[in-house]
Amino acid sequence: MKLNSTRCEAGKLVFDGMVLDAQNGVPVNFLRCSRLRAFAAALMLLAAGSLAYAQQNRSQRIPPFVYGTWTINRFVEVGGHSPRTKEQANAQIGKTLKIRVRTFDHDNDMLWFGNDPCKSVNYRMKVNKEGEYDVGDKGTLGFNGLEPASNDYDEFLVVSCSKREMYFLEFAKNQELAVYYDGYFFFLRKTKGAPD
Repeated sequence: MKLNSTRCEAGKLVFDGMVLDAQNGVPVNFLRCSRLRAFAAALMLLAAGSLAYAQQNRSQRIPPFVYGTWTINRFVEVGGHSPRTKEQANAQIGKTLKIRVRTFDHDNDMLWFGNDPCKSVNYRMKVNKEGEYDVGDKGTLGFNGLEPASNDYDEFLVVSCSKREMYFLEFAKNQELAVYYDGYFFFLRKTKGAPD
């Protein structure tokens, strides 16, 4: 059968998944039809956007091990320009942080956290590919030559109080959390599980 035309015109038929010319029943490339072409292009863009979004947000669930009581057990100075002394940093050892599904509480005078508990807490995960940094970041564990939980990406638990992002806790090796403050990374180890 000879193709007379592959132009798109108003009268087309679909037969067994093929687009046919209504006048002579000859198959026509459906991507040449302007309406179908626009639909196919929109569908491809939607699929590509969905895949990119899924990869970017692969770690949206809060890992269960995060919930519980965490204690600062060590610190590492980075950058060499801290306004805090090592004695001030050492005073943070033993301070605790309690992360629960509906509450976020900490000892008084813990880092810059203040003395009030977090009201209306919300948690979310933030993942950056290794080497990607937000404007204003003071760096990450990997950036400072320390040990993040993964060598491929930096992963943070973002804590919001009353809908305002307040704290960024980075996941470190051996299921530790790390917090950057005034030229130091403070490492927290889990000391109690989440309450029943």
